[in-house]
Amino acid sequence: MDFSDKKLPREEAPHLVRISLDRIQPHALMVAPAYVLLKQNQKFIAVKGPLDFFLPAELERLRDRESLYFTKFIESVSPIQDVGKSVRAILSFRPQLVRGVEMEPLASFERSDAVIRAMRPLWGHGVSVEPFFLCVFADQICNPLPAAHLESMRDRSVEAFETALLQSSWAVTLALVMGMCDLHYLNRIRREVFEGVQPNQNDRRGLYDLVQRTLPSSSTSLLRMDAFDGHEGRMGEKIKHRMTRIRKEAMEKAAPDHIDLSIHGEKGLIRG
Repeated sequence: MDFSDKKLPREEAPHLVRISLDRIQPHALMVAPAYVLLKQNQKFIAVKGPLDFFLPAELERLRDRESLYFTKFIESVSPIQDVGKSVRAILSFRPQLVRGVEMEPLASFERSDAVIRAMRPLWGHGVSVEPFFLCVFADQICNPLPAAHLESMRDRSVEAFETALLQSSWAVTLALVMGMCDLHYLNRIRREVFEGVQPNQNDRRGLYDLVQRTLPSSSTSLLRMDAFDGHEGRMGEKIKHRMTRIRKEAMEKAAPDHIDLSIHGEKGLIRG
């Protein structure tokens, strides 16, 4: 993924976030550029960009550096990660014993409503979101994509790799919007869309086609909910119904809890 600052002067050190190399997991998607300090020229050099990942051998070669450095952008996406963690907690909820009495399990509509409420901070007043942040969101909900598939897709084409990441995350988001609140289903649809596998069931095939049509490439800069207003059929009606509710709630309640983020601008990844 493109970003503006491939190099940073040594003077930026007080404004960077230092993270121990031990905390960086192989094949974990980066949410911000990762830098190392080259002492010979006193500059921070980006060794990985957003949506890229480290191989085990690459991390091993960096062991003598002990730490990587990131811009403050890595902290700004933590609210998006928190939304994803909240959604996963809802999806993973199991009844527990409270004072010897087993709690009632969530009904399907209760779980779906709870997920929609938890996702509310993602949407702006126009009910739109930049695709990059959906990768951050979905990565907290689903299991990691298989390492071998990540490597082979990236090796074939970086552009196709990034498009697959964005599309698979968008598929997870749309599935949640439509009330498909099963972790096994979400992991499956994410993996199928990432790998470009045509699903053999109507609901997943319809979602796959919808994702391909609304997010055709990694250059798609914004996903707007009103793009579904003209979508017909059973799935289209369901989406429009749910989007109407999300749009209404976003217009009424987004001000206090909406996460105002963009990859563009002075605080983003791409300036100018």
